[in-house]
Amino acid sequence: MENFSLPLELSAKIGSEKKDFVVKSSRTQPLSKTIFQIFFGFFFTSVSSFVFFPVFLNLKFTDFENIFFIIFLSIFLIIGISVFFSGIFLLFKKGGIFVGTAKKLIHFENGKTKFIDWEQFSGNIEISGDEKNGNISLEMRTGETNRDGFFVPDKIFISGISNLSKIFKICQQRIEENDPTPPKK
Repeated sequence: MENFSLPLELSAKIGSEKKDFVVKSSRTQPLSKTIFQIFFGFFFTSVSSFVFFPVFLNLKFTDFENIFFIIFLSIFLIIGISVFFSGIFLLFKKGGIFVGTAKKLIHFENGKTKFIDWEQFSGNIEISGDEKNGNISLEMRTGETNRDGFFVPDKIFISGISNLSKIFKICQQRIEENDPTPPKK
């Protein structure tokens, strides 16, 4: 679908298996998620700074409560800065190469290859963008339970790709074909 040659290491792992699609993801996650993370980190750092520095300048370091307060605010400041810079990092991080075959989705990034059987996906797919710069989010059956007891599924992001509707239809078809749950009657 795209004009680029597969790395030899990836070609060797795929072998003679027929490829439904091959795309190079321009980012690890959609741009909107990355921008939100940068904004949140900046906001968190700014609020922490406005609270931290005026209080810090007026504190006496002899009182135990004041030292605890400084440590507490420092943690918030470090979290905000970390979230901000991880968002900046994700803004420029490439997403790797995705290859769809009849039985699996293959993700190749930085010399590492991950094989994901289509049956591991739940069938919930989100798309955004347009045909020339689209994003697909494939929800998996695996995930974690958050502290509120709700299941949060893992997601695979294929971001910044062309031929969005064609890739979406292929993914949807392969997930349905490989669905391990019995059909509803």
